[in-house]
Amino acid sequence: MLLKKLIKNLPKNIKNIKIKGLSLDSRKVKKGDLFFAIKGKEFNGNFFIKDAISKGAAAVVCSQSLKKKSTKTPLIIVKDPKLLLSRACGIFFKRKPKNIFAVTGTNGKSSVADFFHQILNINKIPVATIGTLGIKKNRAIKKLNLTSPDIVTIHKELFNLKKSGIDYVVLEASSHGLAQGRLNEIDFKAGIFTNFSQDHLDYHKNMKNYFNSKMILFSRLLKKRSNMIVDEEIKEFSKLKMIAGKRSLKVIKANRIFDIDKQKISLTGSFQTTNLLMSIAAAKLCGLKKREIDFALNKIKSVDGRLELIRIFPNGSKVYIDFAHTPGALSTVLKSLRKKYSNTISLVFGCGGERDKKKRGEMAKIARRLSDKIYVTDDNPRRESPKKIRKMITQKLKKTNYLEIGNRRKAIKTAIQKSEPEEIILIAGKGHEVTQDYGKKILNISDKSIIKSINFVGKKFTKNNYNQYLNSKILRKIVNKNKNFSFEGVSFNSKEVKKGNLFIAIKGLRNDGHEFVSEAIKKGANFCVVSKNIKVKNKSYLIKCNNTINFLYNLAFSKRSHSKAKVIAVTGSSGKTTVKTLLGKILKVFGDTYYSPKSFNNHYGVPFSLSNLENSHKFGVFEIGMSKKGEINNLSKLVKPNLGIITNIAEAHIENFKNIKEIAKAKGEIINNIDKGGSLILNRDDKFFSFLKNLAENRGVKVLSFGNSTKSDIRLIKVFNYKNYKNLKIRICDESLLLKVRNIETSNIYNILCCMAVLKILYLDFNKIKNFFNYPLSLKGRGKTHKVKRYKTRFNLIDESYNANPLSVKNAIKNLSNIKDKDHKKYVLLGDMLELGNKSDFYHKNLSKIINSSNIDKLFVYGEKALKTYKYISKKKQGNILQDKNDFDDVFSNVIKKDDYLMIKGSNATGLNKISKSIIKGTANVI
Repeated sequence: MLLKKLIKNLPKNIKNIKIKGLSLDSRKVKKGDLFFAIKGKEFNGNFFIKDAISKGAAAVVCSQSLKKKSTKTPLIIVKDPKLLLSRACGIFFKRKPKNIFAVTGTNGKSSVADFFHQILNINKIPVATIGTLGIKKNRAIKKLNLTSPDIVTIHKELFNLKKSGIDYVVLEASSHGLAQGRLNEIDFKAGIFTNFSQDHLDYHKNMKNYFNSKMILFSRLLKKRSNMIVDEEIKEFSKLKMIAGKRSLKVIKANRIFDIDKQKISLTGSFQTTNLLMSIAAAKLCGLKKREIDFALNKIKSVDGRLELIRIFPNGSKVYIDFAHTPGALSTVLKSLRKKYSNTISLVFGCGGERDKKKRGEMAKIARRLSDKIYVTDDNPRRESPKKIRKMITQKLKKTNYLEIGNRRKAIKTAIQKSEPEEIILIAGKGHEVTQDYGKKILNISDKSIIKSINFVGKKFTKNNYNQYLNSKILRKIVNKNKNFSFEGVSFNSKEVKKGNLFIAIKGLRNDGHEFVSEAIKKGANFCVVSKNIKVKNKSYLIKCNNTINFLYNLAFSKRSHSKAKVIAVTGSSGKTTVKTLLGKILKVFGDTYYSPKSFNNHYGVPFSLSNLENSHKFGVFEIGMSKKGEINNLSKLVKPNLGIITNIAEAHIENFKNIKEIAKAKGEIINNIDKGGSLILNRDDKFFSFLKNLAENRGVKVLSFGNSTKSDIRLIKVFNYKNYKNLKIRICDESLLLKVRNIETSNIYNILCCMAVLKILYLDFNKIKNFFNYPLSLKGRGKTHKVKRYKTRFNLIDESYNANPLSVKNAIKNLSNIKDKDHKKYVLLGDMLELGNKSDFYHKNLSKIINSSNIDKLFVYGEKALKTYKYISKKKQGNILQDKNDFDDVFSNVIKKDDYLMIKGSNATGLNKISKSIIKGTANVI
């Protein structure tokens, strides 16, 4: 290329000099190159002009400050050689790939670039990346010394990539590279911003300068109307959005661009998912379709040295390496490991020399807060004293469990050899690097190679033994005693104690658990928690505390904190227990699942249930009830659900509330405690759907709906008979599912839809549960149909006797009415609906309308409140009034015939449940 093409307004005698290349490093000058003498922070190119000329430079561009010396080689004096270099690079290396992306941010640049490379490479599209890991062209890697090489190298490499047929490239844009103009004169398709936290303050001096350097990509380099890919959840989003507005950039929110099935990707940490989403956004800009991206996601691997699991030792300890060398990165990685694992976390780390010294103390504080054991070692000290660097770290680690071992190999080996079973060990700071910089000495050392070379077995555990080991560890911390407290399972009912259980003696309204300690020990309890002096032969069984209820709560809190199960909390006015049980049974297909027994949903039942959640459980399902405002908030704070469900809102316990909206608010308290990034499942047909949806979205909780409404995310399309079962066709967002069931009722359809919503959120395979024959659609006392023999005949008893509120009674009547059997009678025995306050008469009277419009043949009532319903139903539907429960047989013995239906429904306190139990058992007398 002629010199006049690169520089304007030249003297005639040098215009036609042939330029073969560009250079700003005199050591790399080749014959025919145009050398740019740039004054930098450490070196001044003006001092190396002679060297460049001696190597054959065709011409030299330098600043006006240079004293002109006699030479045949033309010296072109300009005011700003750096600006001219940028322009010259753009012209000389004009042919570049069509789709160039720049990714900047403090952390995650290499991961975004590598994921983009993987997605395109898997789809056999020629692709390259330039950054920390080097120049990765298809599968070949060429090492580099800097994240963003010098401007000539960048332009030259892009030119060569285009020459080799590559049109898709991601460049990592460091703050140094942006500030120094190394990425100038490149036409970027999009800029990607990952995140922002402290780093490089040795160069930028303060965070404002550092941030402004990052923003050069968006405020100067990106052309107007190009694209900005960003995570809207970072605190800098509003600033980025403002810059985008001024520059007319299209903002692409990475977390909304694609729905990733997290079960199909082998990445640890939500930050990895965010990085992947950013790369997907870039891939979509390149024209890749959903099927191509899905195809690639099944094969995505973790990036070299980025939260990469290197080895699992025989004792179950997992060792990860990560490049985390900033406070933000270290915090993110440790939090991700904390979220994934409940185990002890050990950290091996150090800080680099001749770099931002302020971050050393910050990283020490993060290590102290987020890890259990710390090993301080050397990173890349460079020419700085390693001992002084370690001292700056350990000064912030006083009174913590740390060891200082300068030798990195020895520190890693010690951490592994001292590991507990199932411990998580993070080796941070160097990641993919294979050398260690001690200034005058460069060691060939790789964290990955060290880990792979260590021989260590340690103590092994079975699943049950490990549960007991962890429980002992939790209990030791609660009681503050160094003793083996191994146990599995918790009970506060001595009749239900199993071998190895922990028995907690709780004083209730009727019984005091302290009176049954001896029975619990006989049944095999390992330990008994008491608050009173108890006479037993062996005192070693006893754990004394001040208050056993407080102990239960402390245990529940600790067990939940140590669990990494996906936890689902179910609340609502009706259907909680059925949904919880059905969901628990379904989830067992996908992994070890615990769900709270019976209706354990109050201030005793919830902590008891949580205390039985073991480390081995993959899923936990808990029911949360309430009778007053604030109760759900307190209990869900303990449960800390990843996913919440509100089945419906109705008038249950309305005597404690002003109106039904207050009940909705109380049920909505569960939203306050759903895990960040969690989800809420709502009934789309419920009149408080929009109210609860708004509450959730204001807290950043995602909402998925189920119901009959066509706006529901999950809804029933149709039901059709096939042989001796029914097929349910269900629409689940953008896909359809066929489920086989034997019997189906309206309320059960809602319960099934709700459970399908859970599977959708958890990315579980619907194909595994298509046959629904074995799942409990109706429970004892909650709509289960029993074929019973009484009065010398067999009839159908529908047991709805557990409890009653206006909504549950309405649904029960609807279900009975929907039974298609014209040849047999349908009877209802209705008891009082309690806890309705001053609106009791209104709700009981209102039930008469529902019954009158149904095909129920006769209504029988028991209780003062139910008389109001009886009074207003049509006379042809009036059966009889039971003055006493003992009147049951007298009334029904002459009414019920073969294969008729009798549904018993009423609040628990009415005692109708005892009648149901007696009939089912076949007892002679109902009471």
